[in-house]
This record gives sequence, C-alpha cells and structure tokens, in this order.
Amino acid sequence: MHDPILVLFLFPGIGVAFALGAFSFNYLWKWCLLWLRTDYAPEESDCTAYGMVIGFGVGGGLAVKVGFSLHPFWFLLLMDVLIWLGTMLGLLGGALAGLLYRHLRSAAAGSPRGRSTGTSGVVRGARGRPLSPREAFEWEGSLRDLYILNTTLADWQALIDFLVQSDYPHSYRVKGEMRPLPPDVARVFEIRDEAYVLFSVNVGGIVLHSHFFCVEQIEFDLDPRAVTGEVDLERLFDFMRSVGQVVEKDVLLTPENAPEIPLYRFSHVRGEVEAVPPPAAAS
Repeated sequence: MHDPILVLFLFPGIGVAFALGAFSFNYLWKWCLLWLRTDYAPEESDCTAYGMVIGFGVGGGLAVKVGFSLHPFWFLLLMDVLIWLGTMLGLLGGALAGLLYRHLRSAAAGSPRGRSTGTSGVVRGARGRPLSPREAFEWEGSLRDLYILNTTLADWQALIDFLVQSDYPHSYRVKGEMRPLPPDVARVFEIRDEAYVLFSVNVGGIVLHSHFFCVEQIEFDLDPRAVTGEVDLERLFDFMRSVGQVVEKDVLLTPENAPEIPLYRFSHVRGEVEAVPPPAAAS
C-alpha cells in the first residue's frame, strides 16, 4: 500500500530541495567568481528560478512514478525523509556560502577584490631607486592598478562624464551583457550591489577595467603585458594626467591591490607623472 499524503509531500519536497541547492550553488559560484576577479555571475533569482523549474519538473515526475506504483508505505516515508534532509542541507549550505560571499563582498569594498594587499613581486629586488618601465610592467602573474584615493560620488560622476565625452572607446556591462551606461553614477553603484558590473576604457590598446568596488576610491586595473614600449607608456601617462586633472587628485599606478606602493604618481599639483622609489628594503 502507499499513502497519497506522502506523495503530495514528495513533490514539493524535491522541488524545494532543488531550489535551495541552486541557491547554495549560486552563492558559491559568485564567491569563486569574485575571488577570481571575473565580471559576470548569475543572480540569485536566476538560479533559484531555474532550480525550482528543474526541481518541480523532476519532483513531479518522480511523484507520479512513485504515486502510481505499489511501493510499500515505508519506502515512500524513507524517500520523503531523504528529500527533506537534502532540503535542510541545501539551506545550511546556502546560508554558509552566503556568509562567505557577503564577507568577501564586504572586504572588497574596503580592500579591492577582498584579497591580500601585501607587496607584489613587481617590487622585489629594488634598492631605493624607481623601477624602470620594463621592471614596472614585467609580467609576473598579477595586474597593475590605477588608484585615485579619498573620492566621492561627485568625483566618480566627473570622471565618468569626462570619459563618456572623450575620444576613449568605452563599454559598460552588467552580468556580461552590454548595457547603456546610466547617466547618474549613483545608479551604477546601486546596480553593483545586486550584479557584477564592468566599465572598460580602451587607452590606445591598453584596456582599463573598473568594477565600481567602492565610492571612496576610483580604481582601474590593467594587464601589464599591454604596455609594450614608450608609446604605450606615454598613452597611459596621458590618461593618468587627464583623469587626475578632472577630479583634481593624484593618480597612482601600483602593483595589484597595493595602493600603498605606488610605482608612478601623477601629481595634480605639479601636473606631472613621476616614478616613485619603492619602500626601503628591510635590513
């Protein structure tokens, strides 16, 4: 004999388990993407909806199969217990993954990408002298960053307005899809709280990316391999001069995640880009 009530529990039980499992997986997926600096990830609502559709589809099929079979009562009961146990595990996994993801997002707001801000290998071996361009842009596995510190929404707005009106090719993506850039930069930060955004600027073949990590600092990252000679270097310096003059603040070129170790600095007071000697090596 079989109990129709248990079959009714079986159907939504599998669906809920799948939905919560998808929710948990999505958090883990976003956590990994944030750690890996990837600019695209699905939304929680997307994965949860997909999980519910799949879950209720599979769950409905199993419920019909089991419901119209002459399985004993205890088999149905065991199936139901396992399903709800899976649901609880999915909920726990989603909560834990969500805490990890939010912690990393919070860290990313204060320290870009939530990763270590220790010194990069790019400054190793220097002894009190500025690095040459070849040394500063030598590929050792990490990016380079442009920073403007102690910024406000007004600074962001002035910068974005300048870049949109400039001759620099640029693009704006949300979840990997090309979108029109909102005229109000505050709206970009609102979207950033819910989805991955990416603003890219092409500076003579050197592509700079901004992820809008936080209002308090403007950051662009770039692949140092794109800087192959004096022409590329001067184009990058021109960009630093332009944006520094727009926001009337210094612009730092640094190793990845290391604003405290500038390699080059545009001084908005002097109007020049200068090489910066590295910190003295520990004796």
